[in-house]
Amino acid sequence: MKILLASSSRELDEKDYGLPGCFFIDLIRDEKIRSFIKKTGVKEIDLSGKIQETGGVQVLVDEYLKLMSRISEENNNIFWWSTFTSSKNRFMTNTFVNLCSFHALTGEIEELTENSDCQILTITATPGILQSVSVYLNRKGIPYEYKYDKSSIIRRDLLYLWNCVKNSAIFTFLTWQRIFTCRMRLGKKIKRSLENPPDDPYVIRTWIYERSFTDENEYRDSFFGVLPEHISKKQPLILIGGIIGDYKAICNKIRESDNFTIIPQEFFLGYKSPVKTLFSLRKNRIMLKETLFFGNDVSGIINHELSLEYSDRTLPESFQFSYFIENMLMKIPPADFLTTYENNPWEKVCFIRLKELSGKTRITGYQHSVVSKYSLNMFFPKESLSTTPRPDKVITVGNITRDILIDMGGYDESMVFSGCGLRFMHLFNIERRSTKPEFKTILVTPEGIPEESIKICNFVYEALKDVTGVKVIIRAHPALPYEKFAKDLVFRIDSVPHFEISDKPSVMDDLNRSDIVIYRGSTLALEAVKTGLYAIYLHLGDLIPVDPLFGLSALKYTIKNPEEVKKALNSVYSKNTSEYLKEADEASSYLDDYFHKITEDNMDIFLN
Repeated sequence: MKILLASSSRELDEKDYGLPGCFFIDLIRDEKIRSFIKKTGVKEIDLSGKIQETGGVQVLVDEYLKLMSRISEENNNIFWWSTFTSSKNRFMTNTFVNLCSFHALTGEIEELTENSDCQILTITATPGILQSVSVYLNRKGIPYEYKYDKSSIIRRDLLYLWNCVKNSAIFTFLTWQRIFTCRMRLGKKIKRSLENPPDDPYVIRTWIYERSFTDENEYRDSFFGVLPEHISKKQPLILIGGIIGDYKAICNKIRESDNFTIIPQEFFLGYKSPVKTLFSLRKNRIMLKETLFFGNDVSGIINHELSLEYSDRTLPESFQFSYFIENMLMKIPPADFLTTYENNPWEKVCFIRLKELSGKTRITGYQHSVVSKYSLNMFFPKESLSTTPRPDKVITVGNITRDILIDMGGYDESMVFSGCGLRFMHLFNIERRSTKPEFKTILVTPEGIPEESIKICNFVYEALKDVTGVKVIIRAHPALPYEKFAKDLVFRIDSVPHFEISDKPSVMDDLNRSDIVIYRGSTLALEAVKTGLYAIYLHLGDLIPVDPLFGLSALKYTIKNPEEVKKALNSVYSKNTSEYLKEADEASSYLDDYFHKITEDNMDIFLN
């Protein structure tokens, strides 16, 4: 058997496929490669099903977590923890998916070497996967040919270099611009507030939007809700925020707001900070040596993921928190430091620097959102918890997520406490419907990720384009307006009369006119179920399910193909009121345990 390796369509030659017994494995899914496969008529092998046949998802997850634990022990430094690769964030790194694809691929190669029908096997994949495949083939003594196209390689290398230079420049100048804007618009106010800094202040590190301010310029925190008011009554409070949105406009709102001391984090940076950040990252670049996953070296895969991070802005943005913490401590040595907690790189950088420079500061992480069954960014093998930078305690939104972190995430129960759903105050004011809704209206809730939004909208279109008895409302994520991804959909919204884009400012406006929500990872599904809507989760062949309601069965359906959507609709609309109310009661109890109510006692957990 002859094996050909290629990383682009330019490296493929039709002359290689004139003989029978040609097989093809495509892990890139590029349109030109797809056309080439169709044109040559080679037999394609789909690995998507085989990935789960290699022992099941949980076996793959366990091995992945152990692998990341070993790498973390060998590279236990701030430069490694600044990467999203170390955080296992599914939105920011493809490491897990690529490792699983490689594992399935090696199994398929072993089968094909015993198959006399296979004369030529072509594999198209990313350079990282191909590097690991070549190491595997060399170890096994299997002959192969790496198809190089010099122009493609030169173009790829130049593009990588350009991205490094471009994103480094953007990062530097954007940081400088923010430092300048912050000092010009807020410098005097902040300096006055810090002339006599309070003793033992409680610092909350949060995110600030324009919507975080009322019309009267009172600040209302988007992540911690009423907690700042509660803390400020018992301890001096300072809010330090990362600004999301129009930086100048938000600085102006901070200047006019007086109910809290609010400081943009850039106030604690110097003009040298981005330069020192870039220099430190280049000088201490992480490059893994042999790294085994199920006995095979996968250092090529992980190093490729890391190289992508080094060409992006997210890595220096995370590492720069080191200088933010260092300079903040010179002006405000906090007794308590509270931040959102999703095991993001910037969070771990904060934890590392706080423990290095201010050992007496009590560090709390607030798990402010939802946790799915496979929120790998939040999960660790128990033996790696001592290595991973963590807060001193984690406070969850309720019992369910606390149990998930302890039972699945490897956390010691002594460090995880049930708090309350600070971001979800509106849920506790929602009155559950007393009768079964009959709006015949379906609400679709894309996430703020382009690929996810395209996937869910295209799926719903295929499922419901001919079902004219219902109305379909697409409510785009605030971070990703519909116009941003509409051009990549397989349909135009104005060509489907019963489809529309929501123009309602409030989520509740859409929930109150719908009876079903279709979702994937959106937290809006929880609000929908609390309101009394049925929820349909789309499980679209995901290696890792992203359902935030995986523990709920009432008022919920899980479907895998368009035909099942129609069956779910028929089931929903055929239920009587008593059946609906029974499910609604069960779902409401589940959500009450998921999000604890906001009470004085529950908020005191953040102080004790």
